[in-house]
Amino acid sequence: MNIRPSTKVDLEQCENIFNLPELADVSGDKLSAGYLEGFLDGKYFLVAEKDNKILGAIYGAPIRTGGIMIWSLAILNDYKGKGIGHKLLEKFEKNAVDDNKKWIILHAPAESDAVVDFYKKHHYDIGNKFIECAKDL
Repeated sequence: MNIRPSTKVDLEQCENIFNLPELADVSGDKLSAGYLEGFLDGKYFLVAEKDNKILGAIYGAPIRTGGIMIWSLAILNDYKGKGIGHKLLEKFEKNAVDDNKKWIILHAPAESDAVVDFYKKHHYDIGNKFIECAKDL
């Protein structure tokens, strides 16, 4: 398995990976390849690939105040629990350290015990739960 930056060619597979109800935007829309394309940067949109198949992906974005935001991390159901999420998160964090980022904040579905346990296992503090609000402009 190879962890590498996502490219435009990967976006359709990534769209399918991120097509989970808990990752939909506040309007209920799934993440589209066009939306995901805006995150292609060579560092903070990574995929786990084996035999030309994308097994999982993570994407985020730097924040001006010295940190970085992880927007989503998802693994295909058949490959969960095999260390793919760990490897994606590890590479994402290494890229952040290499860029002198000081902290990471993330967006994840709090109602999933498996997700909360995953981030706790990776030494993320679970803060207060917030509601997600949005407004179309």
